[in-house]
Amino acid sequence: MFIPKITKICLTDSSDGLFIQWTVPPSPTIILGYILAFRRSDLDLAYSSCTLIGAHVSSHVIAMSRASQRYDVKISAFTNREFGDFSDPITWCSSDCQFPRRQNLLPIPTITKIVSAHGGHSIHVLWKIPVDVSSLIVENFLILYKRCGLDTEFKEKLVPGSEVTNHVIVGLSECTLYEVRVAACTSRLRGGCSAPAMLRTGVTKPDAVKLKTSRGPDFKPRIIKLYEAMTDKRKLHIAWKSPDHVTYPPVDGYIIAIRKTSSYNVPYTKHYVRDAQRCSHVVDDIHEQYPYEVKMAAFNAFGEGKYTRTIVVGNNTMKSEVRVPKTLPKKLRKLFPGYFNEDVT
Repeated sequence: MFIPKITKICLTDSSDGLFIQWTVPPSPTIILGYILAFRRSDLDLAYSSCTLIGAHVSSHVIAMSRASQRYDVKISAFTNREFGDFSDPITWCSSDCQFPRRQNLLPIPTITKIVSAHGGHSIHVLWKIPVDVSSLIVENFLILYKRCGLDTEFKEKLVPGSEVTNHVIVGLSECTLYEVRVAACTSRLRGGCSAPAMLRTGVTKPDAVKLKTSRGPDFKPRIIKLYEAMTDKRKLHIAWKSPDHVTYPPVDGYIIAIRKTSSYNVPYTKHYVRDAQRCSHVVDDIHEQYPYEVKMAAFNAFGEGKYTRTIVVGNNTMKSEVRVPKTLPKKLRKLFPGYFNEDVT
């Protein structure tokens, strides 16, 4: 059954609500609606929910509480016969909006295709944006292009609309090599540019198009410290080694995935650290007397990198014992075969 995926969480313009957007299935579909579940991470134990009727409803706004600025959100679809599984919970915190470089919260488009058209006097550009939960909503796209070897500055063309995925650049010179880039922007900010694509107008051969592929980071963070707080046992401190040099593909932040060791049928809860220079983080709402599995990965606008080796931390003592989990019994693996495809040792 179709499982929706949350693609965007951000504050409304009046800052009194939380805008949530998710994916919807293609038509035709048997989906009748969605169940949006949310809770205040630091105050609530159970989720509150609201039912949204309509297979193509793709967004909703929930009222925010002044007592909390941290929310867990997940969503599921339902038909007239059954309820589907919930998506992985997403943790949103208002502190993400205080990141000093807000343009880093805008997704970076990826040019998927570039074609010469109209006898070599125009270029048709197609792009896509990665599925990423961002604190900012894309309002427009900016097309930057210039003649290679002839122009020193890019010409800019604003394309309004958040769902636009293609545009035709007109008024170009025939048989000229052009460099094209695409960037997402809002009314005040502009995000990073895509990898450049180069095309000679009037030439339609595939080998004339040069696209630089982009991917998730190759850098893998190394966990160096993992312990509970001395004053509050519900908080877990994690420290890792950040890159000491410039890496390519670049690192925009880190993902901390955590779950209880006894919950093998429950997906990892992911915490996003949107600062490549940070080397530590505090995970709240850790239940005492329960061991947890923790792993990390770096991410950028194009995707996630490889996860580190899973580490188990026990919270039953004041000084947490960090160990690597041993190979689990075959009987336990047979009970949950879908959750042992990745390397858990």
